[in-house]
Amino acid sequence: GVAAAIAAAARYSRRCHQKSARAGSSMEAVIESLLAFARSAIPTGAESAVQAVQAVLSSVTTDARGAYPLPLCWGNALWAVLACRKHFRAQPAHQRPGVIFSLLATFVLFTMPANLAANWLIFGRTPSALTHPTILPTHLACYAAVLFFPFSLLERVLGSALPYALLDTLGVLDNATTAFNYLEEAYVVSGGSAGLAIAPAM
Repeated sequence: GVAAAIAAAARYSRRCHQKSARAGSSMEAVIESLLAFARSAIPTGAESAVQAVQAVLSSVTTDARGAYPLPLCWGNALWAVLACRKHFRAQPAHQRPGVIFSLLATFVLFTMPANLAANWLIFGRTPSALTHPTILPTHLACYAAVLFFPFSLLERVLGSALPYALLDTLGVLDNATTAFNYLEEAYVVSGGSAGLAIAPAM
């Protein structure tokens, strides 16, 4: 009686496994057919456009962990110049700084405050913002473009709602990727201390 029950249970288990395997194969086939249909339904140009968008998104997120992509570099610099000028314009006319002080304040307080603070105060080294081949030239180019563009047209266009929000987003992505890079580096340098690793990322 026990042997018969065990044999019956084994046969039932095999049938269930076979049904499950057939169902899984059927589901995989359905998914593959849907994907094939989707690929055939997307025009070649649209597919290329999707791939281009994916490449841009990667350049400002995952790729930024090991490099400084130009979209983040230029986006952060333009946002910093616009944000600083918005701040100074809100001050009384007699309290607004001159061009040189404004240029320095933009770089120190808006463009690269985290880079300067983390490298000088925590890592004890020259900030990469001062040695990187593109950061300072990009900052100077963006400041000059916004300041000297005829009729302040560039500032008015980029300072409007949607362009400014996009530049602000690039600045936030720049801050996030920088924080992750410093977190990873500090964790190794500190010998695996979670507390010390968090400090430069803040």
